[in-house]
Amino acid sequence: MGWLPIAYAVAWIVGEVTGCGRFAATCDGAADPLVLVLQVAVLGLLLAAPTLASLAAMAALALVPAAIVATFVLSATGEMVDGDPRRVALGAIMLVAWLVGLAVAVTRRLRSLPPPPRPVS
Repeated sequence: MGWLPIAYAVAWIVGEVTGCGRFAATCDGAADPLVLVLQVAVLGLLLAAPTLASLAAMAALALVPAAIVATFVLSATGEMVDGDPRRVALGAIMLVAWLVGLAVAVTRRLRSLPPPPRPVS
């Protein structure tokens, strides 16, 4: 579950860098294997490190309600004519929600760590 937002972010970033994210006529699809390799690498990293997977899953859980509310608000406040600023706003809201969820998950993980041992004297 925590992999999905990261996989979408990888695809979006590579699409924006190569110009294929905007359905450009010059897009030749050469970046598709790169996206797949990066997504599989992230999935492998999360499978190899359960702690990171747990943190990513908590961040994804924080993302869901924020995305739903933002989608309803942004779709109810205008027409599709001004869709580009809405897409940017939705992406920014989702990024902030994911980062806040990640920060909360890291904070909770750090608080649950046992205290360092004290010297016995």
